[in-house]
Amino acid sequence: MDYNQNTLMEKLIFKLTEAKKLLAFVVLIMVTIPADAQTYKIFKGDTINRKDVKGLKQGVWKKYYKSDKLFSQTFFKNDKQNGVTTFYYESGKVKSTLTWMVNGVKAQSKAFYENGKLQAEGIYQNKKKDSTWNYYNADEKISSVENYKLGVKNGIWLTFYPEGGKVEEMNYANNKLEGAYKKFFRDGKLMMDATYKNNTLTGKCIVYNADGLPYTFGNYVKGERDGKWTLNDEKGRTFSVTQYDKGLLLKTDTIR
Repeated sequence: MDYNQNTLMEKLIFKLTEAKKLLAFVVLIMVTIPADAQTYKIFKGDTINRKDVKGLKQGVWKKYYKSDKLFSQTFFKNDKQNGVTTFYYESGKVKSTLTWMVNGVKAQSKAFYENGKLQAEGIYQNKKKDSTWNYYNADEKISSVENYKLGVKNGIWLTFYPEGGKVEEMNYANNKLEGAYKKFFRDGKLMMDATYKNNTLTGKCIVYNADGLPYTFGNYVKGERDGKWTLNDEKGRTFSVTQYDKGLLLKTDTIR
């Protein structure tokens, strides 16, 4: 084989080598483009926090404390949460759960003390409290009841003594106190009976003593005492009468 033939062969080998490199590059591009269109993370051997080619969340998503302890875990299907979302204390105990009734929209929520006892339960809709929410003390006795309409206070609200029995009963309309307001002694007897209008005490108000007898009573006008207010002794007998004019004390007459 002469010099010219050697040169021709070398050029042919060079071209074949370059062609193989080009083919390998094209294959690499074809393989990596779809992979790059999907994003995900690998943590502790788990594939998490994946988005598909459309940028929609899919599968398991996790968040962690700075200590690498699991903070939350939720599941996505086409960018909407489904199944059960779980939040954790750093100790690993369950802190709260969201059980999805309508994917990504409405969920039954439960919160727990670190010892596992129920702390609160209610419904979230569009990330806002909705319907009735119940709260419990460390002894798992109910401590309060709240009612909402998409994050706005609406309906009856109750608070309870630790041993049971109501402390207060009130009504909200569009985040404002409206209607009857009652407060109770621990034995269940009525302590106060009043009315709110547009978040302000309005109309007749009676405060009772522990024996259930009227202690003081009168009227409110736009949150201010107005007109005659009577003060009784422990036996329910009138002790004094005070006159008000829209919160301004005019005079007090002692009966005995």
